[in-house]
Amino acid sequence: MGRPKILICSDSLACGGKERQLAQLIRYLADCEAVEVSLMLMENKVDFGELRTLSIPIHFVTRNRKHDIRPFRSIWRLVNRLSPDIIHSWDPLTCFYTLPVAKLTRTRFINGIIRDAPSRQSFRQINSVVAKLSIPFSDYVVANSYAGQRAYNAPESRSACIHNGFDFSRLDNLSDRTELRKELSISTKYVIGMVASFSVFKDYETFLSAAKVVLSRRDDVTFLAVGDGPLLARMKGIVDEQFQSRIKFVGKRHDVESIVNIFDIGVLSSYNEGLSNAVMEYMALGKAIVVTSTGAPIELIPDRRYGILLEPGDILGLANSIDDLLQDERLRVLMGSNAKARLRESFDFSTMCNEYMRLYLQILKVK
Repeated sequence: MGRPKILICSDSLACGGKERQLAQLIRYLADCEAVEVSLMLMENKVDFGELRTLSIPIHFVTRNRKHDIRPFRSIWRLVNRLSPDIIHSWDPLTCFYTLPVAKLTRTRFINGIIRDAPSRQSFRQINSVVAKLSIPFSDYVVANSYAGQRAYNAPESRSACIHNGFDFSRLDNLSDRTELRKELSISTKYVIGMVASFSVFKDYETFLSAAKVVLSRRDDVTFLAVGDGPLLARMKGIVDEQFQSRIKFVGKRHDVESIVNIFDIGVLSSYNEGLSNAVMEYMALGKAIVVTSTGAPIELIPDRRYGILLEPGDILGLANSIDDLLQDERLRVLMGSNAKARLRESFDFSTMCNEYMRLYLQILKVK
């Protein structure tokens, strides 16, 4: 009998948080002799170029339009040709296309859709719709947080929490801080930043409003908004002209670690958060953190030793927390140091990869 076959499916491998986690897992599995792994992508985009050099084959099944039923046929053919023992879907799009094929071919199916932790479900959100329809028919469900498991009512007997992991080798080649500050035209002593998409799930409005409060009190701070998305133009519009030189929108960056490295404080204000990759980047680089408590951040930041948790939309609380940390360098440095140590101890990427491997083997044993 040959090695068990795993087909991992993702919408793409564009640069992003969930994609980075998958890239880490793929690199790990490429060196693992216990299973044979293939990768299926629904977009011909691989920003993690090193994956193309691995021994793992990549199969592309693309769509010509949003409501395209032809991928079902292509996936059916791919599954029949590869005969995987497990299909592992990484996101809502591939879950929608691959779950029916898994059922028809009697292939065990891991649903990895839970990467957020909404306080309430809405049928206007595609993630909620696909989750409601797919979880009951999945052989196993994986969430990246306990908060996500609870939010989606994942069945206890058929679900697991596998936290995201951080690969500290990402910090090996950081850009020079002085040069990067010069590139971004930053002349102030302090830098406060938020790394997030400009989407309905991230609360940039609170971040920018708090920035204006802080800037009305002091002139030694620059705020950076790192990311892109449909709400970017609207968020730029709420920044008054007097603050535009010290609230900078730097767009989507491929050198996020280097950008975070020039922060003095990392902020994440959101409405709906899973186990945040941005917060993990702040922790890895030893930054003091202020984050909205909604969802899973408390699993990273369980108490004030590691960061400050605030209620959603608390503009004044965010502004005051930033002020307090800027005024207390000892607290700021200690908090960042504690957070970095916690990340190393509890959220290493090899732990995440080992847990996925154990899950694959566990599912195959009960076949």
